[in-house]
Amino acid sequence: MNNDLSVRSLLVDKATGKYIKAVDERDLSDFLPLLSKDLEEGNRVQVFDFTPIIHYFHNELEIKLKQREHQELTIKRGTVFNTWMRLRTITNDNLLCQMSSQIMKDSEEVLNWIHTRLPELKRSIYTAVEQPHSHINAKTKAVHRLSDDIEVFFEVLLCNIHTTAKIDINSLKSDFIITEHCNSIRSIILDLLKSATNYNNGKFSWHSVIHNICMEDLGLNPEALVHLIGSEQNVQDIKNLIFNNASWENEWNGNQEYRKYTVSFPKADSDEIERVKILSKLLENINSIISLLEKLKTSDAFFTENSDEQVAFESEVQGLLPNRNITRHSR
Repeated sequence: MNNDLSVRSLLVDKATGKYIKAVDERDLSDFLPLLSKDLEEGNRVQVFDFTPIIHYFHNELEIKLKQREHQELTIKRGTVFNTWMRLRTITNDNLLCQMSSQIMKDSEEVLNWIHTRLPELKRSIYTAVEQPHSHINAKTKAVHRLSDDIEVFFEVLLCNIHTTAKIDINSLKSDFIITEHCNSIRSIILDLLKSATNYNNGKFSWHSVIHNICMEDLGLNPEALVHLIGSEQNVQDIKNLIFNNASWENEWNGNQEYRKYTVSFPKADSDEIERVKILSKLLENINSIISLLEKLKTSDAFFTENSDEQVAFESEVQGLLPNRNITRHSR
């Protein structure tokens, strides 16, 4: 692996400090590292009011869910989000405590409900039968269904974390349930990504899409992808395997004889690539959430809503979202 890269829950470029992602699209893994700032004194960490990020992803997810039928899922996420929205307008301390408790209760119910649904959604991916020339790929559709549930899990969890950080951030130090939920979901996503890339016993099979991804630009960063999977093979290993099976041939063009060097590898279809992209983004996002939780557990964190640093934070968020104003000034 490149010496300029260091290993964390996500791949990080040492020179720039930026995450190297499998899929170059804006998602939670871009925003969550901005939520906190390490201070010079001791182990102090400043946590910003990340309301703008929750709003943005709520709206993005709303668009996705409207494309598919998710009535129960929509109702449950709406219950948590609407209560969380009301919390921001409460000024009475007693009512604030009551509303916060309600968010904790509602969000935990939804998180548990999603958690119990995921094993069946995972099985539906494994058992989906892909019909040749079908307009809708059953396996890809099943991956989208699981992705919708997990993205709702992310949104509800962020509402939970935001409320807890605002009311009693130190209580996150002793959290066990949320962290275990996240670890369990991460395990499910990782299993599915390994299956989607035919990764078993430390190696990719010859039929894995990883060969096509390493050799051509298919919208996936192979270095980040093999890192996400925890592969014992790196990208150069995979390329070397392909080159080692290359062949030389003689070929005539008119009166001139040429030597032709041919490499071959399995071609991935568009549905395979789409599933790998979806699962890669989910895994990067859950890794980012787990990293955030671990940071809050192990640091002397405090929550702030009004400060110059908060304004700078919102400016950074806005910079990631050109042409969209989701800061406090637009709410």
